[in-house]
Amino acid sequence: MIDLSIEALHAAATEASGGLVDFGDPEYLEPLQVLLGSAEREEKADERGRALLRQICVRVLGARLTIRAALRATPAIRSVPVRAPIFIVGLPRTGSTLLHRLLALAADARAPLLWELMEPASPPAGAADERIHRAERFCSARPAELSRVHPMGAREPGECYWLLRNGFKSQGFCLLGERPSYEQWLEAQEMTSSYAHHRAALQLLLHARPAKRLVLKMPGHLDHLDALLAVYPDARIVHLHRDPLTALASDCSLWGLITAANGQPIDRKRIGARLRRRFVRSIDRGLAARRLLHPRQIVDVHYRALVDDPVATVRTIHRHFGLDFVDEHATRIVATERRLAAARGGPHRYTLSDYGLDAAEVSADFAHYRRAFGLERGEPRMEGNQCTR
Repeated sequence: MIDLSIEALHAAATEASGGLVDFGDPEYLEPLQVLLGSAEREEKADERGRALLRQICVRVLGARLTIRAALRATPAIRSVPVRAPIFIVGLPRTGSTLLHRLLALAADARAPLLWELMEPASPPAGAADERIHRAERFCSARPAELSRVHPMGAREPGECYWLLRNGFKSQGFCLLGERPSYEQWLEAQEMTSSYAHHRAALQLLLHARPAKRLVLKMPGHLDHLDALLAVYPDARIVHLHRDPLTALASDCSLWGLITAANGQPIDRKRIGARLRRRFVRSIDRGLAARRLLHPRQIVDVHYRALVDDPVATVRTIHRHFGLDFVDEHATRIVATERRLAAARGGPHRYTLSDYGLDAAEVSADFAHYRRAFGLERGEPRMEGNQCTR
């Protein structure tokens, strides 16, 4: 049996990092223990699944070691300002990947790339920097259908997931297998400390390469806007909206592809039920936390408006936040959108019924949200942060 004890994981991470032993604040130990206990008791995984979990835990622990070493070696990193970062939030499958890449095209913006987020700390002086190559190998190993539905590139902007998982509090660990006790435990956790670690990693990246403005994204931020704002009180929030019935069906399909890629058995009804609960929770938490935001801090954007006219959508976001929008940015948006469209391939097909979900019942779950943002009548264009028909 593959050893999933914390001692074994620590030893492997220390060896892989060249002898580093300082993992930082020990609060990560509780979530790691809950995760491993859930996997041992509840997951129906073969040795391949256990090996994958071990590999990921060792990588996360390795990231903690190298980030901690960098912060100790250069204390000035913790003084690097992170001013008014833009966070793209919303339900999964609402166009966040596209919008992230388009907002990052502004000359004064920076969206950390996947390889940077996977391993924020540079290797020791004199050592070869293999971070890009490791990220490229990770991306190339993904199944073609998964890459088509959810594209990722080592040199493309990546999600905040890669930083937030370093505290072992992440829904991403639930993609690796059935872990209901970990998932239930996670729902009750306060995330401010995780966002503090997130900020320290961003400061590390900015210390290496300064930028005027960061553009960041992760749908799961919607669940934790209160913690995000506690760490980034001047954050600017772009809240993406799409009919949750469509977004839920698409996300179920994506989870099915990821589950298969990880070698796990696919139970479509369980996936549907889990994601339905997650969508309801995300909307409830996200809408409740919006009261913490000043109106100038948040702009609502509809998926259809983004797809129909990406230039106008990005211009509206810039105008709302008082940012310049220049012709060169518009030109880059048009070129990038064409490139991405050409790479998409065929349509992504999915239905709620494939995952044991009834459209009428799901519609009732989200009736208040659909009414509030005009989603029950289609997806209108946006002007400023107001819905318009």
